[in-house]
Amino acid sequence: MTPNEQLIRNPMGYLSLQTMPIREELREYYAQKYFQEDSGNYAKQYSKEELQNKKEKFEFINLSNVLEHVIDPVEILKTFQTLLAKHALLRVCIPNDYSLYQDFLVQKNYTTDTWFSPPDHLHYFTFESLHRLFLSLGYKIVIEMGDFPIELYLANPTSNSYTARQKAKDAHTARVEVDNFLFSHGRDKYIDFYKASASIGLSRQIIIYARVLS
Repeated sequence: MTPNEQLIRNPMGYLSLQTMPIREELREYYAQKYFQEDSGNYAKQYSKEELQNKKEKFEFINLSNVLEHVIDPVEILKTFQTLLAKHALLRVCIPNDYSLYQDFLVQKNYTTDTWFSPPDHLHYFTFESLHRLFLSLGYKIVIEMGDFPIELYLANPTSNSYTARQKAKDAHTARVEVDNFLFSHGRDKYIDFYKASASIGLSRQIIIYARVLS
């Protein structure tokens, strides 16, 4: 079965696995793959009910590379609405997958859909589908921006890390150097640059800052 045959499009536009693993399977998978000694706050877990009943409110919550891994991203986003203080911000950063640019790369045979990676990634979002999801749940998007579009290198045979994996390190080094150069022009210009990349969907990651509509 090909990756596309294993995915189904949600009404909000994002893609999800047709056959979702159960929570116990995921827990065992991650325990084996990312085993760490229980220590500090890293091991702290809250049930859905505990989170919803917490009286403490937060001014800022960061979900960096989380939504693509959870079974129900809608449930997570609804739960965090109860934890955000008035005018607080929720930051979400997730991969920009099955984008128009990635479609272009596949059509040109520069790569295959290597971003399909279950069971690590259960859902696949674009700027448009994540935007639609947030609005449907009663969030107001304050800032929408991208990050460095490292997949640009795949369109050049001399820097294509899909056909030659050893080139991936050089691509990453170039990304860091160029990103630092962009930031050297000032934070506001840096943000404006990546807002523009978000507007055309040319970015490896989707970054959204949102508030709950009052």
